[in-house]
Amino acid sequence: MITFKILEEEKKILHGTSLRESYAQSGSTRRYKKIDSDAPRLAKQRESFCNDIYDAKRGTFFLMKQVHGDAIYFLKNEDNDPMATREICADAIVTHLVERPVGVLTADCIPVLVFDPKLKICAAIHAGRKGSGLRIFYKTVRAMQKEYGCASKSLIAAIGPGICGACYEVEEDCLQAFKDNFDDWTRLAKRQTNGKFLLDLVQANREDALEAGILEDRLSLSGHCTACRTDMFYSYRKEGATGRLLTAAMLLTD
Repeated sequence: MITFKILEEEKKILHGTSLRESYAQSGSTRRYKKIDSDAPRLAKQRESFCNDIYDAKRGTFFLMKQVHGDAIYFLKNEDNDPMATREICADAIVTHLVERPVGVLTADCIPVLVFDPKLKICAAIHAGRKGSGLRIFYKTVRAMQKEYGCASKSLIAAIGPGICGACYEVEEDCLQAFKDNFDDWTRLAKRQTNGKFLLDLVQANREDALEAGILEDRLSLSGHCTACRTDMFYSYRKEGATGRLLTAAMLLTD
């Protein structure tokens, strides 16, 4: 899997994005076990997280029924059933619960992780074309502020691997949400000679984060394009029917 340096240094959260094929092994009978949060530099925790989370049964994860919208789900009940959570239509999940891994599945859409190290809150966001146009990243930060009192300047965020602006070509009728919700949508969509547009979802989410008040030095971009690197990642645009990448985060006990 790949991780983000900006989150690696945090002792109260584990995270990562699976590489191609790694999450496809989810039929494994291995199950998640408690991780010792006091292990030096979390090296053993990360190894255990990779082995026991990314190869775990699907029932381990708290995922949503992603519908390419801007709904946000708060996971607040420790007794919630992960399988029941998957019937909830939402594209962002936020929690304060420890040892409850939350995540999103993508194959070109932009996965985002947000962490409040002071209040110990984390979120996983699925920001596809529609969700990005509806500014789901910005709305998730605002929801975290309202629900938990998170301060934007305290947040750490990582934008994971997704399709880049040089690879994602769309028709103009796909841009209406960006025209409606971004002051200058032309920064994000460049017209091509064939009349179509190259849409930069990574930049859209970066701008969303900064406008929500996240500091630039607390925002990390993976720099990986799923369409350019199908050796590493799945890409729906490049491959058609394909697998999904899992981007997940889990809060640790004190």
